[in-house]
Amino acid sequence: MKHSLPHLPWINELAEAVLARILPIDSLAPVGCHHFFNSETAQHEVTIFASKTEILGGADDGRQQDSPFCLDLKGLLTLFATVDEFVWQTTPVHEEDDLGAHISLEGTYRDKPVWLRILAEAPPQFENGRVFDTLSACVKNLW
Repeated sequence: MKHSLPHLPWINELAEAVLARILPIDSLAPVGCHHFFNSETAQHEVTIFASKTEILGGADDGRQQDSPFCLDLKGLLTLFATVDEFVWQTTPVHEEDDLGAHISLEGTYRDKPVWLRILAEAPPQFENGRVFDTLSACVKNLW
């Protein structure tokens, strides 16, 4: 998992527990985790996403592909002591919304207020997590 946070081990624990509830449809690209403590809301904002895969060679050279997956929603709920809000956002809500389609859960994890988002696609500001070379049929994780 990219962006591990050694000074906040409970976030790594949460991210790993969420990852265990991601059910890949195909080989899952490396997963990223972004954390931000919002002092205005006193919440830990944790965002988890599968990285993109870049295709190298062939007719699709340069195309970026998202990892298809399902999410065990019931299992996700069991991670939290309390759940205050649990919603699904189907599309970006405005041009600057880099979260796009995602599941959002606000609740308490390990006595900490958390706003968890699990994105359907990697945010555009993150580099590809792996490449697939069509000529050699090799997959290489970049992070």
